[in-house]
Amino acid sequence: ALDALPMDIRTKAYRIMAAQLAVAAAISLAMYGFYGVMAARSALVGGLISVTGSLIFARSLARATGRSPGAFASAFYLGEGLKIVWTAALFWAAIVLLEAALAPLFITYAVTLIVYWLALLPDSSGAGPQQG
Repeated sequence: ALDALPMDIRTKAYRIMAAQLAVAAAISLAMYGFYGVMAARSALVGGLISVTGSLIFARSLARATGRSPGAFASAFYLGEGLKIVWTAALFWAAIVLLEAALAPLFITYAVTLIVYWLALLPDSSGAGPQQG
C-alpha cells in the first residue's frame, strides 16, 4: 500500500495521480464537446490506463521502502515491468473489448504520461532545499 511510503513521497505520488486524473478528465470533456461520447470515453480510458500504471509502480516502491538498496532496486524494476505488462493488457482490452477510438485513447495516455514525467522533474524554481 502507498501508506508505507514516507509522507513526502506518498504525497507526491498522490499529487501525480491526481494531476493525471485531472488532465484525463479535461481532455475527455473536450473530446465530448468536439467529437462526442465515443471519443470522450476513449480519452478517459486512455487516461485511466496511465493512472493505474502509476499506481502499480508506486505500490511496488512502497513495498520496498526502508529495505536495502538492492531490494529497492529490485522493486523498482519489478514495478516498472508490472506497469508495462498491465498497460499492454489494458490497451488490448480497450481496443478489442471496448472498441475504443484509437486517437483519443493514445493521445490522452501520452499526455497523462507526460504529466507523470514532468511531475518527477526536480524542482528548478529555487524554492526547494539548497544543495551546497
